Amino acid sequence: MRGNSKARSRSNAGECALCIGVSLWLLVVGCDHGLEATPPGPTGISGRVTFIGIWPDEVEQVAVAVYREVPQQLEDFFALTGADTEVELGAENYDYFVPIEADGVYQWVVVAWRRKDSFWDFSSLLGCHYLPGEELPGQVAVRRGQVTRDIDIVVDLGILQGEKIPGMDICERVLPAELLAVRDQGD
Repeated sequence: MRGNSKARSRSNAGECALCIGVSLWLLVVGCDHGLEATPPGPTGISGRVTFIGIWPDEVEQVAVAVYREVPQQLEDFFALTGADTEVELGAENYDYFVPIEADGVYQWVVVAWRRKDSFWDFSSLLGCHYLPGEELPGQVAVRRGQVTRDIDIVVDLGILQGEKIPGMDICERVLPAELLAVRDQGD
């Protein structure tokens, strides 16, 4: 019996060592990444663009663009933080979402357009986000994993026919005079 007991003991010890070895292996393989954080939700800015007036035929594309800083020179117009380029042409309203990679305060949220067979340029501005009664464009705070909502913009398409549009001066007021002079030379 004693021999049998030793054999069982060795067998149990072997099984135990095997279980410990497999457990350690599973622990190492399964836990090498630590606890994974739940991915945050989308980060960005959303709102509604309301278009007033008749859409001209020469409009090829309209976009909502977000800038961390207001452009100070012509090249800065291409340094946007994010954009929604899927604005439906001819729409009365468009609900937009601009994904943003980093949290922070964004200084300028604008709507721009481009003509058929042309590229975006400084004269593309159609409107910007500002609050009623304010004299400057509204700043928008964004936090990681959150969408800042209700950043609405009204665009009067009469601007494309040369009409003076209320509120456009608010959008342009933050731009340097040198930039406005360059734009006005092109008109």
